[in-house]
Amino acid sequence: MADKKIAAALIGLIAFGSALRIYSTIKSAVPATDALNNWISVIIGVALIPVIYLFAVKLTENQHASLFSAALATTIPLFIWKTVAQLTHTVALFLFLMTLLSLIYIKELKDWKIAIILPIIFAFVHVYAIIILPIILFYFAFVKLEQKEFNKDETMFSLASIMGIGAIVLFFTLTPARLLILQQYVSSNYYSFSTQTFTLTKAFTFAGLIPVYLGAFGTYLGLKEKKKSALLMIAAGVTLLIAMSLNLIPLYLALPYFVPILAALASYFYKALDKQIDTMRIKSYKTAIELLAFAIVLAAGVVHFLSL
Repeated sequence: MADKKIAAALIGLIAFGSALRIYSTIKSAVPATDALNNWISVIIGVALIPVIYLFAVKLTENQHASLFSAALATTIPLFIWKTVAQLTHTVALFLFLMTLLSLIYIKELKDWKIAIILPIIFAFVHVYAIIILPIILFYFAFVKLEQKEFNKDETMFSLASIMGIGAIVLFFTLTPARLLILQQYVSSNYYSFSTQTFTLTKAFTFAGLIPVYLGAFGTYLGLKEKKKSALLMIAAGVTLLIAMSLNLIPLYLALPYFVPILAALASYFYKALDKQIDTMRIKSYKTAIELLAFAIVLAAGVVHFLSL
């Protein structure tokens, strides 16, 4: 019965996210020439909601906390707001998260070769696939610092990803002709993005206060738990934060990658809140409090979504 309720709640969040994104797309009066790309972006953006849920399940092993992360993901406007203009950005975001998800669930996959296609496709789709390399290096460093071990599939998937992405970017993307085309494309389509520098004010404005605050607190709790899945997500967050701070990736193009990481890590906040309520006199009102928390997150998310 509990599993059915969780599934129903997740479906409800997906439906809510779908309605919100469809409304936003219709309201934006998308030109007919861009309609197909925009609607495909909507579909992929909605698909990220259960992906964030799966991240949180692995992080906390708590279904309610995982639903909380999915609720945060439901109203993050960056899934569409900055990726809808070009379908490749939405696809790249999805492949980025799926690559990390595959690494987290590598034991369950049984064979790492099944998932290696994801980073390979990612490298062909977008040059931002290169960000996977420092993420894996940070992850290996964090795991070694915590004196944990890697299994064979995890090591092989990581090494194959590094070599595959590196080779594709080096031989197919970083050629003089491709770089010239990329420079012209950025100048004509993303000039306003590339000239933006990183500031906390801008990050809070476009990412939203709730995902940033709860994600930051969740990162702290994740460091305390020292789980390998948490270390991978933190490695991703650190890498993206450095890239934004140094303006290696324009802020408005990096945030769609960064905010889902925060949303997943925010599951630790909800898990801690859930445990704390159990120790208080108000625990008899636990269900009502949890529903109120979800309502606040969704309402605040919708207001932020529609204000951009």
